[in-house]
Amino acid sequence: MSENYVHEYFDRKSSEWNIISFLEECDAETFTNKIGYYLTSLESIIDKKDGNRSIKARELHDRYKQASSEFF
Repeated sequence: MSENYVHEYFDRKSSEWNIISFLEECDAETFTNKIGYYLTSLESIIDKKDGNRSIKARELHDRYKQASSEFF
């Protein structure tokens, strides 16, 4: 997967993004791959520094990282 990969899910308005709907719509075979696509996409959007999209991507990425560190 390319560093600049952004899943097509993120073509919609950033106000509509959430991990649950991403996981439901992503067609990757495994949960691990879906999470990989999710995080890689968010990181690519953050790196582009594209205003509100980047802010929302940072928020979701940070939320995922915090939740996963608390869970494990």
